[in-house]
Amino acid sequence: MPVPWDSYSPTRRTFLSLLGGSALATTAVSSVAAQSGSSELRVGVGSVPENLNPFTRLTPAKRSILQAVYEPGIVFDDEYEPTPWLFDWTITYGGNFPKVELTPRSGITWSDGEPFTATDISFSYQYLSEYQTLLYGGIDPQLILEVSESDESVVLNLSSSVGSWLETGLRTTMLPAHVWDGNERPRSETIQAPVGTGAYTVEEFSPGSEILLTRRSNREFGDWSPQTPVQQIRFVEQSMTPDTVVESLSNRSVHATAHGGLNWETAPPNNEAISSSSVPSGTVGQLLFNLDRTPFDDRLLRECLIRTFDARTYLAELGPDSTRGQLAVPEDFSPYRSNELTPDDDTRYRAYTHEVDDVVNKARSVLKTPHPDYNYSFRAPLSTSIDSRYDHMLHVDDQPFHIAHKTATSSQAGALKIVLPQEDVTPVTESMFNDWVSLLIEIGIPTELQIIPYSDVIRRVFQERDFDIANVRFTHDSELSSFATIYSTIDTGSSMSLNAMGYNNANAELREALGTRDRVARQQNIEDALLQIYEDIPVYPYHHEQRFNVTSTQFENWTATRQGVTTHKNWVGVTPNPNAQVTTETATPNEESQTTTEPPTATQTETTEVADTGGSSLSFELPNGTGRLGAVGAAVVTAAAAGGWYFSRRGDDEMSQFEEPESSYSPRSNRGDSTDGTASNTESTATEDVPAETDDEEATADQTDGSNDTESEPAATDTTGDADGADESEGDDTTESATNVGSATGAMLFSNISELTDRSYRTTRGYLEEYSCAPTADTTRTLRLFTTTEDADESHTEQLNGAIRHWRALSSHRCVPTLVTDGSEPRPWFAIQPPNGSALSELDALEPDAAVELIEGVSDAVRQAGLYNARHHALSPDAVFYDEDGEPAVIDWGLRPLLDQDVTPYTAPEQLDAGLGETGRPTDIWALGGLAYRALTGEAPFDADSDDELETAILEGETPVPSDVDQSLEAFDDTIRRALTRDLEMRYSSPHHFALDLKGAL
Repeated sequence: MPVPWDSYSPTRRTFLSLLGGSALATTAVSSVAAQSGSSELRVGVGSVPENLNPFTRLTPAKRSILQAVYEPGIVFDDEYEPTPWLFDWTITYGGNFPKVELTPRSGITWSDGEPFTATDISFSYQYLSEYQTLLYGGIDPQLILEVSESDESVVLNLSSSVGSWLETGLRTTMLPAHVWDGNERPRSETIQAPVGTGAYTVEEFSPGSEILLTRRSNREFGDWSPQTPVQQIRFVEQSMTPDTVVESLSNRSVHATAHGGLNWETAPPNNEAISSSSVPSGTVGQLLFNLDRTPFDDRLLRECLIRTFDARTYLAELGPDSTRGQLAVPEDFSPYRSNELTPDDDTRYRAYTHEVDDVVNKARSVLKTPHPDYNYSFRAPLSTSIDSRYDHMLHVDDQPFHIAHKTATSSQAGALKIVLPQEDVTPVTESMFNDWVSLLIEIGIPTELQIIPYSDVIRRVFQERDFDIANVRFTHDSELSSFATIYSTIDTGSSMSLNAMGYNNANAELREALGTRDRVARQQNIEDALLQIYEDIPVYPYHHEQRFNVTSTQFENWTATRQGVTTHKNWVGVTPNPNAQVTTETATPNEESQTTTEPPTATQTETTEVADTGGSSLSFELPNGTGRLGAVGAAVVTAAAAGGWYFSRRGDDEMSQFEEPESSYSPRSNRGDSTDGTASNTESTATEDVPAETDDEEATADQTDGSNDTESEPAATDTTGDADGADESEGDDTTESATNVGSATGAMLFSNISELTDRSYRTTRGYLEEYSCAPTADTTRTLRLFTTTEDADESHTEQLNGAIRHWRALSSHRCVPTLVTDGSEPRPWFAIQPPNGSALSELDALEPDAAVELIEGVSDAVRQAGLYNARHHALSPDAVFYDEDGEPAVIDWGLRPLLDQDVTPYTAPEQLDAGLGETGRPTDIWALGGLAYRALTGEAPFDADSDDELETAILEGETPVPSDVDQSLEAFDDTIRRALTRDLEMRYSSPHHFALDLKGAL
């Protein structure tokens, strides 16, 4: 670990040499096609999903299964050209914006026999505009003005001309209207036999244990699509530790494993059954700078920092076959290459032979050069023996860096903080970043390395923008998927923005790319943008990270690249070993193939067969030998983007088909599985706490298939090799999920509140009744149940249903008691886990650090609610709880319209006088300020004898500050005063910034 910046004394030293090491695992996809008569392919997965609802959380295994059942409207061929799959399309440009006409292809049916029609297309676009699924490309509802349907086609009227919409909007999941129409709560459904147009259906379903897919006999693709020969695929649950994976492949208990990737250091030794080989990846890595922070808005400083980061050695160590960082974008993942993107060695401060002292001296020399934006200086040279670390430190406009370093709200940010995802850490990466931190400290820039879980990176970087530098990886598969969101501030109409940097220097080029319909022109626009981005923001490719793929020994001449961008089922990246001799067949329609033996060339399309000693065969179609995408005629390519397929050897002489393994996995008990091997009929209507639009982790950590621009999302890989998660359950989707959220029985899903026993009335507030209840008679664990009063009208019912939706979405937050179950009979109701501890209204003044910790948690819950377009607007000490461990909890989400209370000491002025502005996020900021005042002082911010007097005090009275009660709390006055200002524009813009300033006052 580097010496902490605040205890650093400058010394002359050399860099530690980097150790060879591991990198992150990636997708590795292979194909198996058995000869006629092949029966069943067994695939081991870390966690067999318990619910096949496409609207709930997608694990790699679940995505693999669903992508064999559901299909997108279009796919892409090996040249990344859009290809009709379920419908043909025509785009016309009459008027200001385009119209897209979609015509269903003939002969396609749903798996239940119903025809695929224009009604299904129209329904899918309208339904998915409201209820997103992350299975394929998402729909941006703001881009679709109108959907009109005729007997034979559907017309989409778009609101803007987005050049890349073809690549995203038409790659949308098609849903059967006759199944989903009328379902207003799709996330609450438990589905075991989904109906789709895909090549497979679910024949057997044992939740959490096994799932069997069977090839449809009535699915006709036509001559334009390769067929899928594997008749059945059985997904079985098993441990995904490296040792277990190797053992299961070796003893043939499974034929393949859908695995998230194994660390190179854990690669098993080669033997007669298994061959391990390094495989490339197609991921772009970059250091994101927060340009809203001072002084990172200065390009000179950014350039200086990145040139001290040894990206070249980084790539060389992580992948011996890498391009050594010379390309801004890897050739196997983007068509945008240019010689201009290859920097000259002299432009870097560091090369392999450079000493640290050279780097330090050059960096300090560059920073001391006169600059129009900031005056950089050092009060003492490196060679001077000094007492104060501040004299050695970089000064910005005559202030030490840690003081001059400011957040967007002008708060001091202290040392430079580099955020590194915990999942990305290997011995090499940690050593390299620690070396970088030490180097920056020696230059005079106080720096800290913060290694945190990827979910926290997503929260801090992309939601709160609480970072200075973050190391993030992106998989970029479509033309504008990354650039339009990560590198611009252009409003694309997207409901999600990944521009954590505030960077906008390539906006002009990207705006042209977004608007043009000419693909060649668009590529040139993007290349121009890339040149600008590469000059301003450090971008370096992880072109050949040292990952590995486990295959049978008969695959040892093959390596697999990442899954292709074309179709989920028929196109994968397959790269032959250039030194391997392969059997090729020149593909000639309706003629017998001419077989030769020769190395693959860059111009041929080959079908390569590798004979299995048992008589089975493996079939690939390779468009060329350069690592581009290739067609594979096997169901195996339903592998998820986050998982690879590893194959065991099947070489026994007596084997001519897939052999039934000698030992198999028995269905686990208590999972509703059938003893006869058929699908279970166990019913479950578990509530779903996945966000309605964007889940923090699902929209970014599993962000290879997200809404709007799925491939632009950050991609994380579990370096332990268990991306599926051996112990991971889909708690959101199943009856057993109740146990995961704290239920005593795990069986708390009811349709009528009369089914709850031991109900006891607690209170009535407005149109809301509250009860204490136990889920069953044999448990003492009580819940808090809320329902409308008998005199509530339809509007109150709608308000409670809205509150249920918001509360369910927020239940994953640590400060929000979990919504355990809900129902509609005899009137809407829901039950939550009771919060621990005491209500803030029952407590005296807290110690300042405890008060700040409490409000931090409440503020974060309010921030999280904003991601779902939810507001609380009824925050009060009665709705905030605080336990003995210092953990806060917030209740009453969305219930304000039912509480029938006009004014409290925490009511915002705009809630009393509409002329002051609209209610919204600032309304909750006001309440947070009042709660902070109450937590610090033990008193309400406003006090009066009547509602009228209280309203007058809020609208016209003097703003209260903590020092009015206790002079020792004066440091909090400015923060509380800003939160309680009546001027909406002067009030804090976000709960996060309010909490930061509150903490800074300690």
